[in-house]
Amino acid sequence: MEMRLKKTLLILFLSVLTMTQVSASELLGIKYKNIPYKTKISYNKDTSEWSYKVNSKNDLYFIKTKGFGNYSDYLNSEKDFAFTNDCEYDFIAEGMFVGYSNSDGMFYKFDFSEGVLTKSPLSYDEVALIFPEYRIIRMSEFSPETNALKIKKGFGDLKVIIFNDRGIDLNGYTFTTGNSEIENYKLSGFVNIKKKGMVQFAKEGASMKSSNWFVLLVR
Repeated sequence: MEMRLKKTLLILFLSVLTMTQVSASELLGIKYKNIPYKTKISYNKDTSEWSYKVNSKNDLYFIKTKGFGNYSDYLNSEKDFAFTNDCEYDFIAEGMFVGYSNSDGMFYKFDFSEGVLTKSPLSYDEVALIFPEYRIIRMSEFSPETNALKIKKGFGDLKVIIFNDRGIDLNGYTFTTGNSEIENYKLSGFVNIKKKGMVQFAKEGASMKSSNWFVLLVR
């Protein structure tokens, strides 16, 4: 009886653990879900569009697998290595294969030509079109003197994406607060602000006077 109880508790524990390991996009309601491992994605050479379905004989398909660190690698139809996209979060939107890099704080779109994956950064307007429910804030909007920016929250939660148009290395940056209320994502430039106050976006261990310390004054 005792052994059966222990086994039941272990199964319950593993079930809870599995539930807590879903991606950040699923936990906090990001519209586009991170492509799961072992998922096939296809590229149509005629239209240059990506899809979750193999639609024609002209489609190339790739299988997502775990790469170095949190990056994603992709295998070709022969199960050989095809490419890595150097991103921690990737998805397909409007026919585009898009990835997000935590260290860059940037979105990239990918094309595949002559066996080579190429990437180009998404513009501010392109990110805003994909994530209309978010306030997209350029790093260049912060004051060059104080590294601060005043923003209005309004009613309800304020979802924010920091758009790194200044090319700052965002490795180790996180959102913190002392008097606001926030929900952090595993994506460096994403935050959900639930309460007015001061929200810091800074490199871990940086001081308030450091150039690696940015502040959102949420009114």
